Amino acid sequence: MRIPLELLQLIANAVPDDERQKLFALAQGCHRFAAIVQPVIFRKVSLAARHWAHSGNSPAHKLIRLLNDSPHIAPLVKELCIIEGDAYMGRRLHAMKHPHGTTYGWITDGCRALSLVLPMLTKLERISMETVNSPSRTSKLAHYLPWGDLRDSFKSALENIAPQLRFLYLPDISIASVPELQTLIALMERTHNPALPQLTLLVKQTKVSPLQTLQVNWRPKPQSLKLSDQPTYPMLRFLSSCLDTCGLTHLSLKLCHSDELNGLLPKVFPQNDIKHLRIWFTDDSHIPHQLPDIAACFPRLIELYLCCQFDLALIGQMYENCMSIPSLRPSGVTIERPVGSLPWGYEDEQLALWEFFVNALRREGPTDKGIVFRLNKWDSSKSARQRGGRYGRKVRDWLRKLDAKEDLIRFEVISEEDTFLAEYQAQG
Repeated sequence: MRIPLELLQLIANAVPDDERQKLFALAQGCHRFAAIVQPVIFRKVSLAARHWAHSGNSPAHKLIRLLNDSPHIAPLVKELCIIEGDAYMGRRLHAMKHPHGTTYGWITDGCRALSLVLPMLTKLERISMETVNSPSRTSKLAHYLPWGDLRDSFKSALENIAPQLRFLYLPDISIASVPELQTLIALMERTHNPALPQLTLLVKQTKVSPLQTLQVNWRPKPQSLKLSDQPTYPMLRFLSSCLDTCGLTHLSLKLCHSDELNGLLPKVFPQNDIKHLRIWFTDDSHIPHQLPDIAACFPRLIELYLCCQFDLALIGQMYENCMSIPSLRPSGVTIERPVGSLPWGYEDEQLALWEFFVNALRREGPTDKGIVFRLNKWDSSKSARQRGGRYGRKVRDWLRKLDAKEDLIRFEVISEEDTFLAEYQAQG
């Protein structure tokens, strides 16, 4: 009995993408079925290196060989997903031994092969470029794909194929200069449906002149924006000229002085819908002339991660200011304090400061979960790390004396690789 072709087609389309290996097995066992399943199998092609890719053996090189041997496959490819891993030569052997496997970085070396692949995919409609952390990765920090690391030949191939694309998705791209941002925007506006949901900007403030703007017909509308250099007003004004920040919900930045929060951000984000804010005040010697008014700048927050080196009295005042935001609950607040800012006063003085801070928390009323207070004990000095550990043990004793339980404050001692602070330091 021969199964009708229409039924075979329905069977092939019903197989989920993550189980397409079963279709390969069926296609190899039945030539009649192969002609039906090939459009399903090759509709979406994902390029990811599961083994170390030597020169000439990247996923893109393998796809070129496949398309040269079977030219009829190229028109079947509608979607191309390019996946960059995080393992390189330095940790390759360790990663290979991990029971959960790993993913390898290959795009920089495979750019030339990718530039040859794209013109062959004449029916391509969707492209995405993403980064994936290996299960064997010890650090929890996200990694990004620098736009400047991609070769000009690949960017040129992308630009040539852009008009035929219905969708271009670049969630993990990082930008290091104004010209890079200009070329990226020029490329994306050539497509029918560009999407840049997350954008990491490493633009140095010295590279942005006060009058520099971009003349673009399309402005990226990121949902998440990360600024890894301390922004000045010219830089923020430049960003407002080339980005549509109306849909921005996640903002991550560092400021030298807390006074800059009140002076800079309202000019660029006057009416924002930012719900997740991660902010790092870097200067430990500057005493704010005015309390940072986070509630006025970001009235719709539901999550706040604050890294600062202020004393506990000022942190307590900032917390009370943040709690005036109706949508922000104590469980959504995380405060991180580097070990370098630890006080040197007498223990009874420190206990008094913690009592003042705990009382500020209590004034906000009972909650199911309290704030998270993290002591980052990482430092290049071994003695500083040891002092951080001792201080952490003292704080736990003081919180027990003050009867500050986890429904009020959850105190943690952490290391650098787990933190928001490290995420910025890793990127320069």
